[in-house]
Amino acid sequence: KAMSGDLSNNQEIATLLGKNVKVTINGEGVFINNAKVTVADIEADNGVVHVIDAVMLPPVETSLFERSDEIEKMGIYPNPASEYMVLSVSDAGTGYLKVINANGAEMINRYLDNLASPVDISMLENGFYFIMLQTPKGNFTGKLLVK
Repeated sequence: KAMSGDLSNNQEIATLLGKNVKVTINGEGVFINNAKVTVADIEADNGVVHVIDAVMLPPVETSLFERSDEIEKMGIYPNPASEYMVLSVSDAGTGYLKVINANGAEMINRYLDNLASPVDISMLENGFYFIMLQTPKGNFTGKLLVK
């Protein structure tokens, strides 16, 4: 959560996806990755929203997603999915799973005692979801398309 009063020039802020955005403050205003902030400090359940004059999209990936340190990979199969998904992480048998929709709402939050077992996602509406997995081997993030 980064309120406008807490920002400084050249600061990097982590987004909900764990990616950093750069803050630039100059005589023309406040910019996030070169997009001008037009409205600031809209508080939300999962942080704070700053409206900008551009659209920022994460890179599109399909089935393999890299861990934050880029050593290990997590597979999400099938992807796109509809009824279930299977997570594949080498040497990680258990973990905590969070599934977050494109609006930032947490849709699934639970402990998985066997990552090789299918995860029921039939309750999810069609759309784009962020997968966050915390295991003894590290934290993994990925993207899932439900259709």
